[in-house]
Amino acid sequence: MNVLNKLPDLKGINLLFVDDNELSREVAVRMFQKVGIEVKTAKDGNEAVDLFLSKPDYFHIILMDLQMPVMNGYEAARIIRKYDVSIPIIALSAAFMDDDREKVFEAGMNDNLGKPIDMYRLFHMIASFSHRELPESSQTFDAERGDSLLDVGYLLAMVEGKREVATKLFSKFLVQLESEFSDIANRVANRDPGVEASIHALKGLSGNLGAKLLSKQCSQIGTLLKEGDPVTAETLERLNETIKHLKERIKEMITAEKKDTTTQELSDIDIKTLYLQVMNDLKIGKMIDSSSQQNLKKGLENTLRPEELIRWEEAIDMFDYDKALNYMREWKIIIGL
Repeated sequence: MNVLNKLPDLKGINLLFVDDNELSREVAVRMFQKVGIEVKTAKDGNEAVDLFLSKPDYFHIILMDLQMPVMNGYEAARIIRKYDVSIPIIALSAAFMDDDREKVFEAGMNDNLGKPIDMYRLFHMIASFSHRELPESSQTFDAERGDSLLDVGYLLAMVEGKREVATKLFSKFLVQLESEFSDIANRVANRDPGVEASIHALKGLSGNLGAKLLSKQCSQIGTLLKEGDPVTAETLERLNETIKHLKERIKEMITAEKKDTTTQELSDIDIKTLYLQVMNDLKIGKMIDSSSQQNLKKGLENTLRPEELIRWEEAIDMFDYDKALNYMREWKIIIGL
């Protein structure tokens, strides 16, 4: 698998991760949490600039996606450089050409890294720019990539072997495959405006989740689009087949996980005890166990409105523990605490 066999300790580093794809941000947060990095996220360049300027002395390093709506990474980097000439900014992109690298440096960024993210190189870059020495034991790396349809083990390594968490991430990926990427092959065939950015986004996202075959195909198509070369019907047919089989595989995983996951019927005392336990975990920033989250949600269904529970669950899934905790503080009187 393309993962670190032994993870470095990067505690004490505050990082700003900027990417317009929600699922990419969620995967990144989990990845950084595993090595002790405190991470804040932004969905576009404008939000990144606002967040950085609100805490100008907080961040030690910025990871900046280049192709984003509202404000791209180049412009965001230029603005940040006006206020801070020294903070390291690493550019992230699924399609780096020689002219792209020149633009990265012209915008004031320090280095670049391709998508899907090579974890060893990324951690090594962060350590280097943060003046940290990675011990030899942290640099063991298996660089085998392969062309597997879905390398479940790759994502499991990211989420500490928690299959229910991996399934949740794959479920969100499935939603994107069936929505924003549902007609990607036809868009490529028609050379629709914005399709190159979509292909690059799908390349990075699929690679980061272990869908290596799809990532490789998107890489090939992205190069053809970048250079203005034709994309054959056979290439697009293979892309559609890969997406079809990938969706089937993810649906099989979701079905299997649902069979294995059962919620418990909890008494009022059990619900209150679990409620306080989850609140305490949120306070200390501890990842919430999926079964605890689902059991508490089921226990509160007759007390709280569905939309309230949805907002709470979304906050936990996005690692916005402060928001989730605030919701629970507001509900304490309602549930009798």
